[in-house]
Amino acid sequence: MVSVGNRIRRALRSRSTVVVVLCVLGMLASATLMATGAGEKPAEKVELQWLVPGLKGNPYSPSFLAMIADFEKAHPGVTVKMEDVGWAQDREVILTRLVSGQAPDLFWTHTNRVTEVGERMQGFVAFDTEFKDFNTVAQWFPKARIDSSKSIDGHYYGVSVGTLIFCTAVNMGMLREVGITTPPKTWSEMRAAAKAVTIPGKRWGVGWPMGAGLDTGYRVYPYALKAGNRLLSPDLKTATWNDEASLATMQFMLDLKADGSFVPGADVWTGTEEWNAWKQGVFAFAIGGPWIPKVTDPANLKDVILIPTPVPDKMVGKYPSATLSDDIMITITRQSKHKELAWEFVKDFTDAKHNSMWLDPEMGLQPSNKECYKDQRWHQFWGWEVYEVEAENAVAWPYTTVLGDIETQYDLSISEVWSGQKQLKAGFDQGVAACNKILSK
Repeated sequence: MVSVGNRIRRALRSRSTVVVVLCVLGMLASATLMATGAGEKPAEKVELQWLVPGLKGNPYSPSFLAMIADFEKAHPGVTVKMEDVGWAQDREVILTRLVSGQAPDLFWTHTNRVTEVGERMQGFVAFDTEFKDFNTVAQWFPKARIDSSKSIDGHYYGVSVGTLIFCTAVNMGMLREVGITTPPKTWSEMRAAAKAVTIPGKRWGVGWPMGAGLDTGYRVYPYALKAGNRLLSPDLKTATWNDEASLATMQFMLDLKADGSFVPGADVWTGTEEWNAWKQGVFAFAIGGPWIPKVTDPANLKDVILIPTPVPDKMVGKYPSATLSDDIMITITRQSKHKELAWEFVKDFTDAKHNSMWLDPEMGLQPSNKECYKDQRWHQFWGWEVYEVEAENAVAWPYTTVLGDIETQYDLSISEVWSGQKQLKAGFDQGVAACNKILSK
């Protein structure tokens, strides 16, 4: 092989300036290629598509953009593009995209999509089999929160981002007026306190929707969960809300009504009427979440506390006592061509640094990452002590594909019994029979 130096000397002997120049240029080009790595391709540009229901008009949009900026800075050549759809359309949109082969890489959604879309349609990645470090990441969260993205088959089809845990809010100012200084822990204690604070025609112990609307189930089911009920069997094939625990829960509600402790007219309430009445100091007990400080008269907020939802004096259900949660997860579709990169994004989105965005009460959820519980801002979050405990055992609505139909029948049966149209046992039995027909199709 002729060395570069010999090539130059030969060119000089030929006294040909052109040849000399060409040789020198060739030498420089060769050296440049060796220095930069001949044949190396520039970094590939990748766009991760992220479907984000409910983004428009919500307070979390700036935080999402800041998190994306961090991720793109750490991953040159990668961009993350968010696409907004309404919460009411998210299911239809993701199903359509999956069927058409145009699914996004990432999807932010309710965890109740894991069975229908994740397991049965095989639309989402099973994180526990796809990613080697999933079990490490799972330790970031309370077990009940990471399990919120687990389907019937035992696989995890997402990672919890934030949660809404349903507890009970109490106006302790009203209770202290009648000599009660300790919030109730049991149904009998709550019933006695509700009766004690009631001033007929002026103030009542309890108030929440009890009609046929969706808000009703969100108020009654947390109490049924505390008693050991589950709406459906673990395999999602049978409605079970006519069991002893569910019947005892509804009887507790009827007892409050019989005592005169329940606000009249709640059978036509939605959440809006409930919160308006609460703000006016009409009743003492409400189903509580992060929204309570926003719908409480500032003058009364110092007296309002969050407590674990009271339990029956005697546990009657077959399942562990729990409460209701509404969990939001982020998942990766099987159609994604950049699964590993999307997984890196999921980890960034749910790590303590970025999950701390939910420490802002205006964001509307509670953080899922346990490291956030060490943050001083968490200790200023209204009700944080209760949320932290209940995060360990709160469960979501069952993940059936016909959940909407089941919830509608559940609310209807509660309304019919509440209004006296049907007797408790017969009404719930009929409602469960109707649900089982739906589930059998």
